[in-house]
Amino acid sequence: MKRIVIVILLAALAAGALEVGVTLSARGLFALDELYTFDDFWDQTIETGIRYGFGVMLNLHLGGGFALGPCVCGAFFTDDISLDDPYSDFDHEYAYDWTELFFGLGTRYDFVTTGSYRPWVRVAGGYLSTDLTVTEEGAATTDSSGGNWGAEAGLGLDLYMSDYFSVGVSCEYRLSGVGVDSEILADTAMALGAGVNLGFRF
Repeated sequence: MKRIVIVILLAALAAGALEVGVTLSARGLFALDELYTFDDFWDQTIETGIRYGFGVMLNLHLGGGFALGPCVCGAFFTDDISLDDPYSDFDHEYAYDWTELFFGLGTRYDFVTTGSYRPWVRVAGGYLSTDLTVTEEGAATTDSSGGNWGAEAGLGLDLYMSDYFSVGVSCEYRLSGVGVDSEILADTAMALGAGVNLGFRF
């Protein structure tokens, strides 16, 4: 069945029946919950970082405002954490470097398909690849990587400068499994993001 769908889509593209769109996005993700969880032993001070990243989305416009296609999104941030040892005057200083790559399949609906201003909504699900590097001041560096599920939903508004080019803004909600084996990391991570987009249609 999958092969039949792929063949139909490729045939429609070759015949010019489908429009193809590409969206490039620069975005920031703001954590909605604490990514790190510590026990009562530590008096924790956390400087929450903002994940800056990018997005590349391919949209196969199926008609009626609907589009379907793959997406790749990346995000990066660094957190500096100070943990105060209650039994000594020694503070433990850590630097957390986080990288995540999201590979998904999304569907998008444009409420308006003509005119300059075109609002839309989008949902996507897929696989989230994560990498965490922890550096303790005066000690060794450890690196952990893994993968888990990821899902995001968003809405946006595009301003078409021509039939083939647009600029826009968007916001999104992301929920994902962290995917890195670490005692201090939460099982899931929620984030709210905002982005600036460039769109191309062929």
